[in-house]
Amino acid sequence: MELENYDDFPQSLPLIIEDDIFLYPFMIAPIFLSDEQNLKSVQESIDNNKLVIVSVSKPGFEKKRGVDGYYDVGVVGNIMRKITLPDGRVKILFQGLAKGNIKEVTKSSPISVMTSLLEIDKYDKIKVDEIVKILKGVVKQYSKVNKQFPSDLVSTISQNDEPERIADLISSVLKLDKQTAYDLFSQTNLEKRLVLIIEHIKNEIESIKLQKDIAKEVN
Repeated sequence: MELENYDDFPQSLPLIIEDDIFLYPFMIAPIFLSDEQNLKSVQESIDNNKLVIVSVSKPGFEKKRGVDGYYDVGVVGNIMRKITLPDGRVKILFQGLAKGNIKEVTKSSPISVMTSLLEIDKYDKIKVDEIVKILKGVVKQYSKVNKQFPSDLVSTISQNDEPERIADLISSVLKLDKQTAYDLFSQTNLEKRLVLIIEHIKNEIESIKLQKDIAKEVN
């Protein structure tokens, strides 16, 4: 399914609030829901063949659905499947299509929000391409010291020449606190976003090396 099959943006979309992780446009992911507002948003989407936007609750606002309790960005996508589980929860299969920017609440129950597409700023392609080369090298180095980093992702990134997609792929597998994940997710300056990812990975590499050095000294 493509965005072209739906209404133009900006448009009002039902909001699903995820408590754990940011989803990305290329993902097809299961989401388990039990919150009443989220379930109403799912039904609104299915009944009216509408897209939804999935955002993330801010730290300390998990399982709360107040207006100020979630981030102002998320992923616009469609619900491919809905299954009611024996324990009362609902499992949906969600397909991300694009990043969205939440402007304002248009309806309180289910929560619907005016949504526009999040677009990156214009950038210097030559400069960004050079930064991407550095990023790919840092990722290879990181994969060698961190065995939990998906090895197939290194190959996928090396074969990809879309800087925004590369940034999304890497960000989606990094272990980040919510605020850091939001900062990377919502950053529209592509150069700055790539540099931030490089800095984060380099810090992780140094941290892993330090842990290994300490372990050696202890032994």
